[in-house]
Amino acid sequence: MENRSGAVLSNIQALRGLAAILVIFTHLHSILGGIGLQTFGGGGVDLFFVISGYIMTYTTCGKDVPSTVFIRNRIIRIVPIYWMMTLAVFVLAEVAPHILQNTEAKPVHLVKSLFFIPFYKSIGHLQPVLFVGWTLNYEMFFYSIFALGLLFKKAQHRILFTIGILAALCLMRIGAPFENVFLQFYSSPLLLEFAFGMLIGAAFGKNLSLSAWYWKYVLIAVFLVGVASLIFLPLDNPAGWQQLLTRGIPAASVIWAASGLEQRGEAVRVATLVGVGDASYSMYLTHPFVTQIFEKICVRLQAQGVAAFFLLVGCVAAVLLTAQIGHRVVELPVINMIRRWWSDRSGRAARQVAFRRSV
Repeated sequence: MENRSGAVLSNIQALRGLAAILVIFTHLHSILGGIGLQTFGGGGVDLFFVISGYIMTYTTCGKDVPSTVFIRNRIIRIVPIYWMMTLAVFVLAEVAPHILQNTEAKPVHLVKSLFFIPFYKSIGHLQPVLFVGWTLNYEMFFYSIFALGLLFKKAQHRILFTIGILAALCLMRIGAPFENVFLQFYSSPLLLEFAFGMLIGAAFGKNLSLSAWYWKYVLIAVFLVGVASLIFLPLDNPAGWQQLLTRGIPAASVIWAASGLEQRGEAVRVATLVGVGDASYSMYLTHPFVTQIFEKICVRLQAQGVAAFFLLVGCVAAVLLTAQIGHRVVELPVINMIRRWWSDRSGRAARQVAFRRSV
């Protein structure tokens, strides 16, 4: 990811990788259990949400970005690969339903998944066909509201509009919880994590100064405490307002500290960490396929102790490798192909308009 001057925001990109890696551990129940650990890392999702709010605001601050251009770029970035993975899961559920016991090959489920419409599966889970896609439902909803906010010329008006809509939905849910699944899903307090990121992005977009010598140590302390909270607390599975408080606030503190450190010149220098962040989207979408294979191996072998530990190492390595392959072989080529097609299409349309005006 690049900032407005073209420099890579290394810290934020590395945190994307951390967020994706944390999510891996939430799906390793058997392997972690074999080592004597509970699953952890659910805070990775909250970190993703705060990062999204931060990036969208920081990169558009002080710019006149057309809403149509913004939403087009978001669709190109998010939708193609997600649709490919969703279709792959749907086909797998159709030809080998015993492998995906919690996913049914229902066309109506496929359509709703592809168009980010939340629904309950027969087992009662509020998840799309590709179950990790529930977070993308929130992402696309946020992008839609943010795009409307871009209709305002002033940055503060954009921020007030977007955060106001998100807050209003959450507050309406307190007074009278929605029965409609769509409204129920899109009034979650988790939407405020995007707002946290927006506020931080706006502050640094306006060149918030943390140059005094003591800020370095404050930022490091906040960063470490925030990361520790995301990894270790809580060990249960919070939801709603509890998740916002116990994971959303630590995630926001991590982003704030990482941004402050980068502003001071304390950026991540390890290219590998940034590279993991580059492939974080591919990692997020593909990791369930890898983790499920290793989980089944663990159960079949009844692995414990050292055996479970080596399965854990192998699983993480396989996830990272799969993500890099997916990012370089599929994600980037597909995105670049669509962008070239759109650019050529836009160029032809512009030439046609110019021709009509000239005759």
